[in-house]
Amino acid sequence: MADRRVGIFGGVFNPVHNGHVAIVSHAIHELNLSKLYVVPCSDPPHKPIPSVSALERFRMTDMAFGDTEDVIVSQIEIKRPGRSYTIDTIREIQALEPDARPVLIIGADNIDEIQKWKEPDAIYHESDIAAFTRPGHILHDKRIILVEMEPYPISSTEIREKLQAGTPVDKLIPSSVLDYIKLQKLYI
Repeated sequence: MADRRVGIFGGVFNPVHNGHVAIVSHAIHELNLSKLYVVPCSDPPHKPIPSVSALERFRMTDMAFGDTEDVIVSQIEIKRPGRSYTIDTIREIQALEPDARPVLIIGADNIDEIQKWKEPDAIYHESDIAAFTRPGHILHDKRIILVEMEPYPISSTEIREKLQAGTPVDKLIPSSVLDYIKLQKLYI
């Protein structure tokens, strides 16, 4: 068994927001991770293709986390052709970190979705899974580590809607990301 643990936090990050930043910070400390890979996906299999390119989403995610100690923003899924599957990312990170145990970080809303993902049994076998949830949430799956955290009161969808409506979002996303969105005229 590996002594070190490395986190994997994947997502569309369309756009990355302060809730994502809070999860990463909390995960590193609560799960005792030696490092955490933040992995923007390119072509998500269970969601529509995002309106903003994978490269733009990577750039924003890198701005949000680039200076964060023990965090690596990775292009693993962006560089991989075709659909982005979690099990493939777990295996690539394991190859990069052979002396560490991968810890897949998900929201509690994704727990029931894992069975619909590619090779769900392999995901459970080849990584630990940590689900972030609201305090008091009861989980009956003993294979999943439950991490309680106050919920962040907004989603990327709501942020996109606010940006399109011209409503301020400066308290919801990192300032560097907001500056980039304005400069590139994204989500308008």
